[in-house]
Amino acid sequence: MLQTHPHCKENKMTHLIFADDLIVFSAPETRTLAYLMEAFDKFSNSTGLEANKGKSQIVMRGCNDQQRRQILEQTGYEEGKLPFRYLWYQ
Repeated sequence: MLQTHPHCKENKMTHLIFADDLIVFSAPETRTLAYLMEAFDKFSNSTGLEANKGKSQIVMRGCNDQQRRQILEQTGYEEGKLPFRYLWYQ
């Protein structure tokens, strides 16, 4: 028998997938982030889709203040904090 999430039991929903969400894990290195941003740009140019920077954040661990500022400047995203809410339903 399939198990459902308590909030989805009434609809008998067992899986929920969003094709437009992405969580990326990366080393906090300038070169690595440059490659990621280049890949995002290539994706955007080929599909016409791009990240909504107003809804996107970067969560950093193990970075000093200089690395944090550099990453935020390089990417253009705002810094988020852990834990973060994803698809929060009440």
